Amino acid sequence: MLLEGHVENGQIVLDSAAPLPDGTRVRIETIAASPTEPSPPTDSGKPIDSLQAIKERIARERSNPTPRATLAERYKTFLGSHLDLPADAAANHDFYLLHGFPKPPENPS
Repeated sequence: MLLEGHVENGQIVLDSAAPLPDGTRVRIETIAASPTEPSPPTDSGKPIDSLQAIKERIARERSNPTPRATLAERYKTFLGSHLDLPADAAANHDFYLLHGFPKPPENPS
């Protein structure tokens, strides 16, 4: 059985409850935190990425914004690439996709 946990105040605390009876022998092996895992709290109990650090990072990014491409700039390769579409393509695009031909006119009753 493989169980995971962490050390808290010098004691090993399991991440989930395990049905181990008292006196069960166990083997403890330390593992390095992977880069994708969140950092454990510091000794003071505050998370390493504190709210203040996040606020400071947001303020830095807002004071020196990187230019972002507009929607038109991002999709410029597609703009005007389908000039041969029927006049009702926008209104009836689902019909064209399903059937592959123009939607017949509706007969007024």
